[in-house]
Amino acid sequence: MAIIELKNIVKTFPSEKVGEGVHAVKDVSLSIEEGDIFGIIGYSGAGKSTLVRCINLLESPTSGEVLVEGKNITAYSEAQLRSVRRRMGMIFQHFNLLNSANVFENVAAPLKNQRRFTKDEIEEKRAELRKDSSLPEKEIKEKEKALLKSNKKLSGKEIKERVEEMLRLTGLEDKARAYPSQLSGGQKQRVAIARALVGKPKILLCDEATSALDPNTTTQIIELLRSLQEKLKLTVVMITHQMEVVKSICNKVAVMEDGKVIEEGSLVEVFSEPKSSITKEFREKTLYRKEALALTEKNRRNLYELTFIGEKANDPAIMELVRTYPVEVSILFGNIEILSGVPFGTLTIDMKGEGKDILDAVAYLKSREIKVEELGGHRIEGFSGEENDSCRGQNPEYYKNTERSEEVKIDDELREEDKIWNG
Repeated sequence: MAIIELKNIVKTFPSEKVGEGVHAVKDVSLSIEEGDIFGIIGYSGAGKSTLVRCINLLESPTSGEVLVEGKNITAYSEAQLRSVRRRMGMIFQHFNLLNSANVFENVAAPLKNQRRFTKDEIEEKRAELRKDSSLPEKEIKEKEKALLKSNKKLSGKEIKERVEEMLRLTGLEDKARAYPSQLSGGQKQRVAIARALVGKPKILLCDEATSALDPNTTTQIIELLRSLQEKLKLTVVMITHQMEVVKSICNKVAVMEDGKVIEEGSLVEVFSEPKSSITKEFREKTLYRKEALALTEKNRRNLYELTFIGEKANDPAIMELVRTYPVEVSILFGNIEILSGVPFGTLTIDMKGEGKDILDAVAYLKSREIKVEELGGHRIEGFSGEENDSCRGQNPEYYKNTERSEEVKIDDELREEDKIWNG
């Protein structure tokens, strides 16, 4: 079931300089399932932060609908929205802590004047009571009256217990009396996370939560968020421009550009089969693609990128390939990581041999359900431009060196380079 559903969201900011205003979000529709860690990635100015602020209506959409747990909240009053927002925590890039309050006081701040249940929670509990047909009407009314009577403001003891629980979960037990000026960036973000979750929300919105942190601290915060999501059964929406963050924690992802969602799906689908140019750009930053292409252009290599997903990441395909086919394979780059619990591996290889043998080797790899993408290679006589590109990796003649005779020969310089790459 979708816990958050965005339908045709448009957000336009008025502008004196731009007659029609600034279109920050353009007709975006998304469905986020309960328990998802949903990443929204894009460069600065893509509209992702505006979009996430539309989810809890910190920004009211110009048009469109926001459904939370099946209810359209875009027409809610401010009092109704306060009740909805209690079920959504939010953390920001710059922490937004109260500098004059210590850690305990910062975390406790959302609980001030808070009652035990929201109006929606009261209605849910009433509905549960009335589901029990065995109860007489008089007893149901007595239980409802007792429920309303119990819905008092949280006591000091209850607030203390909740805050201490969150400090324990975020590893801040010994920092309760410290002030923000005495904390590191990572500790400040932990305080912000504890504050966002102390009200026991179902949804956590993270707007560039790791962008102001160093890589090591980013990893720690990602691990903390993953742990809290599992323990507290949260649905998390992650706004970021960092592909590494998305890969580390998300199970689904949407890519934004110029206010639009241009691609979405499971993390493995989007990362292994990117369709848009910007998604490919994000992906290439983590796979040494530019380095491989530069090597191709410099030394006229025949480079291929192999992608292994799931159990195929353990497949000894390269070893069996060189045993079966008369080709030489040099591994230039390689990486295996876990994406949403699924092994995902890539290898950039240089393959040398006769054209037909290379084609047979590529077909063999594909027969083992390994994705093969050609990154570059030798040009052949009689083909140019798009025609040449279309034939690359398909016609055996492509692999013949036009400047030499029947056999592709590797000069001494390339042999020396191979020794460097292969140790």
